[in-house]
Amino acid sequence: MFLTPLPEMYTSKRKIQAPIGYWKDGLFSCFRYGFFHPHVWCSFCCCHVMLAQIMTRMRFSWLGQPTYGQDANNTFQIVITLVISFIVFTLAMDAYEYSYIITGEINQMNPLVTVCKVLAYASFGLWSIYSIYQTRFHIRAIYSIPESSYSSSWPRICQGCEDGILSTCCCCCTVGQMARHTGDYETNHATLFSTTGLSKNYTPGIV
Repeated sequence: MFLTPLPEMYTSKRKIQAPIGYWKDGLFSCFRYGFFHPHVWCSFCCCHVMLAQIMTRMRFSWLGQPTYGQDANNTFQIVITLVISFIVFTLAMDAYEYSYIITGEINQMNPLVTVCKVLAYASFGLWSIYSIYQTRFHIRAIYSIPESSYSSSWPRICQGCEDGILSTCCCCCTVGQMARHTGDYETNHATLFSTTGLSKNYTPGIV
């Protein structure tokens, strides 16, 4: 590890102050900044948009891995495209199935439609879990946050699997915790309509 001064172009911008070695707050501290804070609604109503904003802040790829250059710049667009494509595809499949249900001809429906729908849900679900897992894993690595940092009673059988378990069973709270840790909402204005979920006047906490 080495330290270097920030370039002069960043000195006029606010720098995110994120603690090293521990999470800024708990997994369920969702309402720390109030019930109507943008990160709360984005995390619970559109979890993957919040995830895309976190990835963009941290310069991660759409798979939650550190990257550089154009790959990092395109992360938000790629994730949003995936989410919209999944929603449109599943809605189209639902409409197709419903057209057979209301006419009572469900037995005549092409079974390939159901197979495609199941594959779409499975693929999107696996990507969601994997990308959240990778994002959390690398954020912990960057900020030197040990596993089970909030509970000494974490079951031994779960040690080494914390990121995966939380990404699978509690994705909204997990994304919200990462957003609060990397957002520094005390000094940075949160917004729903940006690629980072923050105002443009900020710089990352670790450079």
